[in-house]
Amino acid sequence: MRALVPVSDPWSVVGSGRTDDGPVDDLSVRAERDGGSYSVRTLRLTGVRLGPRGSVHGVVTDPVATAALAIGSLLLSAIPAGLPGDRTRAAIVAAEARAQELAADRPAWEVSALPLDGVDYALFTRTLPEGAVAHADLGWAVVALWSTGPLPDGPFHLLDVPDEPVRR
Repeated sequence: MRALVPVSDPWSVVGSGRTDDGPVDDLSVRAERDGGSYSVRTLRLTGVRLGPRGSVHGVVTDPVATAALAIGSLLLSAIPAGLPGDRTRAAIVAAEARAQELAADRPAWEVSALPLDGVDYALFTRTLPEGAVAHADLGWAVVALWSTGPLPDGPFHLLDVPDEPVRR
């Protein structure tokens, strides 16, 4: 799958997904920088389709949904391990609600350029007490980024990444 990956920072594939038995359409990489790490998730736009049993499925990729994905991923990563089940569930529900609220507050997002293949895409970024998040719409895909520290300024590029785990 073609995915957004850092040019200079070492990275590895940490997750991928596919709709039905089709090609990979969701790829996550984790990159290392200055003793910290950050994540980049690329979701290829596949449209709204009918499944084999006639069910409608697709991925919601509007700016608020993509922002909520980035924020939710950051907030979920901050939930301490080992909490009792009921406290873990409550923390997950609270993280999701907060992610939706922060994602919908569009004036709070800063916009900068994400240069890729000669095009400057709009990269929406936001800093939270837990870290930093960003998202962009590349036309054929959306990307969500998150980090417990500051996000790198790049550079990033688009790369065809094999389906199997790979470390770069």
